[in-house]
Amino acid sequence: MNLHLFDIIYLITNIIGVYVLFKMMSIFFEREDTDKKIEIFSYLIYYILTSTIYLVTKTPIVMIVTNLLLFFLLTYNYKAKTSKRIVATILIYLFLACIETFIAFMVGYIKAPIWSRNQVDSIFGLIAVKFISYIFAVGMSKFREIKTNLIIPASYWLGIIIVPIASLFLLLIILSSAQLSQVSLVLIIIIIFLINFVNFYLYDTIIGVLTDNTMKMFFEQQSKYYEKQLDLIRSNIVTTNKLKHDIKNHVLMLRSLYEDGNIESSREYCNEILSTLETTHEYISSGNTIVDSIVNFKLKEASTYDTEITAEANIPQKIGVSNFDLITILGNLFDNAVTGLKTLQKNRKLIFKISYSKGRLIIQISNTFDGHVKEIKGQIYTTKRDEASHGIGINSIKDILEKYNGEMDIEYTKELFTVTILIYINKKI
Repeated sequence: MNLHLFDIIYLITNIIGVYVLFKMMSIFFEREDTDKKIEIFSYLIYYILTSTIYLVTKTPIVMIVTNLLLFFLLTYNYKAKTSKRIVATILIYLFLACIETFIAFMVGYIKAPIWSRNQVDSIFGLIAVKFISYIFAVGMSKFREIKTNLIIPASYWLGIIIVPIASLFLLLIILSSAQLSQVSLVLIIIIIFLINFVNFYLYDTIIGVLTDNTMKMFFEQQSKYYEKQLDLIRSNIVTTNKLKHDIKNHVLMLRSLYEDGNIESSREYCNEILSTLETTHEYISSGNTIVDSIVNFKLKEASTYDTEITAEANIPQKIGVSNFDLITILGNLFDNAVTGLKTLQKNRKLIFKISYSKGRLIIQISNTFDGHVKEIKGQIYTTKRDEASHGIGINSIKDILEKYNGEMDIEYTKELFTVTILIYINKKI
């Protein structure tokens, strides 16, 4: 294969193009948990494939399809939901395509429709595209909210993604058409670019607003759990102090009953003292404040339904899961369990276990229920009455588990519903 000067310049500037793509990906995705070696290797493969396909075909439509596919595959270097991967792929490609098309029409280095083999002759245009794209990527890096792995309502995603998809089709139609003047084409491309820039800005703003609202709700909920835990601690201190103050009198009373041979009265008096201690029952005391707070709060709620409760906790004071994620997971698990308990009139039981060992956090919660299980499209609902809330809760847990490469297992019998969660912890948060 004989390489012309333009082909050589393309291979060189494509290195800049790959770096621009990396910078654009960094706008959308966090890189903290990314395997850097795999990331570098994937971008190297991207460079080799795009360069080879260009040299072999030089057909724009083939390059468009190839780049869209490879852009999407590159997003798997980073942790994100599929919807975010799609939005990132389309927006990144659209912005870069608009820049390239604009420069191409300005310097005239596109000589054929996108369906035909393209003959190009502007080295200046090729270099200009890469450097302007780089400047654009650096400027766009100020949009920081987009990296947030926030759960965004489907209606928002739909509104965000329709604009770039429609713009992409419009751009393809323009590139396929020979009916418009060069001035008209340039103006249309500028308009498309501006529309999508505004859409990009709104996308960043929406995520920022949702993040603020979510964090506000989180801190309010966290404060509530801490307040309840503090009340519980205060109550225990008061009870202990009272008992300590009266301990001499209690011991004298017990000795008197014992010396009189009144064993039954002694037993009743001991039970009375124990009942005083149990009025402020603390189900778990692991030392992890946030876990103790929410678990004791939720188990207290479950106890109001005459529930037999068993709870075990064996975790360190600090674990590598954010408080926000812990509250979301535990809160939804207990809410669903209490919903299941409410389906019974008697024999209510709730078993909760949480443990940490060798970088793994295991959470298991089991509750009795009426045995009614409904499954829709692979989604399990414990009762017909809680389809909406139960589905949302489980999906919220799944979204969080994706961040930690965690797993969730759901099992049930005619009497017992069990959810087990495994979270792999690599570092402190």
